[in-house]
Amino acid sequence: MPSTLVSGQQDRSGTPDDTDAVVYGGRDLVADLCQWTNFMSLPNIAYLGVAALIYSCPTMSGFPSNSIASVSTPYATPGVEPGSVHGVTLEIGVHVLLRNLVLCFGVYSGWHYAMYSASAPLSTQKYNPRFPPDWEHTSARRWTLAGSVICSVYELVALHVWATRGGCVGSLGDAPLYTIITWFAACFISDAHFWLVHRAMHPWGWAVPGIGDLGGILYRHVHYLHHLRHNPGPWAGLAMHPVEHIIYFSRSVWLLFVPCHPVVYLFSNVRAMIGPAPGHHGFEDAFGSRFHLIHHAVLRTNYGTRGYLDKYFGTFTLKEEANPAKVQQ
Repeated sequence: MPSTLVSGQQDRSGTPDDTDAVVYGGRDLVADLCQWTNFMSLPNIAYLGVAALIYSCPTMSGFPSNSIASVSTPYATPGVEPGSVHGVTLEIGVHVLLRNLVLCFGVYSGWHYAMYSASAPLSTQKYNPRFPPDWEHTSARRWTLAGSVICSVYELVALHVWATRGGCVGSLGDAPLYTIITWFAACFISDAHFWLVHRAMHPWGWAVPGIGDLGGILYRHVHYLHHLRHNPGPWAGLAMHPVEHIIYFSRSVWLLFVPCHPVVYLFSNVRAMIGPAPGHHGFEDAFGSRFHLIHHAVLRTNYGTRGYLDKYFGTFTLKEEANPAKVQQ
């Protein structure tokens, strides 16, 4: 069978191959989670740095004033009593939206230039040697930038909650260990959320009474848009249906129900917005992900980010001709 990564076509058939089986139990999963280096990756550190910059820089955050009568309080001096400040203003909303649009456009454009347009690209080891046509990048760009709008809405909701109800940790010095634990929890919950909602948008193999296969319905009407790019580039990373954007960015909502430092929430949001770019650029080096590109080619495997949840649930493979009978349908 020809390589699905090289052909750029999705393989919907597959053949049984027990040699690809992965034996992975609860203890293995716990062992993976206990390896903090799984989360202290260079990209995660970079996303944390961006979140810290947004938090600490008034120009980036959109909150130039320290006045307790303004919504600047959640970033400038967080942790005030509920009801002591007003909600998000239109000016703040526009600022956050424009900042995220610029950040999203800059990061994805940078990856696209570095991998596809530069005279000396960061890598020449492309999994699929064929390059996507320009119109695919243009189409994906529109959907990705639309995703930054949804990301901004979630951030503004968080700001409104903190401004009107409080609930965020005032400074890193107030609870440093708790903040570190919350950050690690945000890393794992983001991964778990992505696996769960991603798996839910592929066929389940069983029907909900009166509805049918809900996963198949979500795939045909929502998730299909992301899978139009069988041979993706960086801009394909966040190219999703708006309904999927709403589901995808909901990974950070739980942080509104526990005390957390705003940087942790911003990290989760920023990681979700710009993190997909390197995983979709299609090259072996520069943080590329063969693991996820196989998912784009095969569909039935590799629903997660780093693979440990796929190993646990039996949906992991590094083979391009994955066995559809072995993995969960």
